[in-house]
Amino acid sequence: MANNQRGKRKKQNLKLPLTNYEQIRSEFPFVLDIRDGDQSGMASSQSVIRKTILLDDGTKILATEHIKDEKIAWFYYDYIDSNGLTLVKFHSESHDDGKKESKKYQTRTEPYHIHPSELKSLSNLSRFPNFDHRSLRSVVESLLIYRLINESKKS
Repeated sequence: MANNQRGKRKKQNLKLPLTNYEQIRSEFPFVLDIRDGDQSGMASSQSVIRKTILLDDGTKILATEHIKDEKIAWFYYDYIDSNGLTLVKFHSESHDDGKKESKKYQTRTEPYHIHPSELKSLSNLSRFPNFDHRSLRSVVESLLIYRLINESKKS
């Protein structure tokens, strides 16, 4: 069993490609800056990449990627509004510690899952499957699509 910041769970290594932060900065014009560090207040290390991505509307993405053998073992990508409220979380930590109780925390796409806004979450069991958003780039791209839809509604 591995002991990490989210509690005791089985060791996990998804072996996902490392995020290219420079590519994200150059491909998405609403990304203003990418800074080292996440919500923990800690800087990146060899085993954990921590970034804060500042967007042009005052929102931000807090990205935490746990690294093993130069691959992403698991991640947390949290989208935060300008007041500090969590809007949505894209996570990939497994909720399988071998206990029957843990099964109710799992989704069909375990370990990938989405947590809704803190305002919509009625309990810790409010989790949704995540079939496609399994990289930071895909999360940022989904925010672009969301912005385009909202802008078209205003026209």
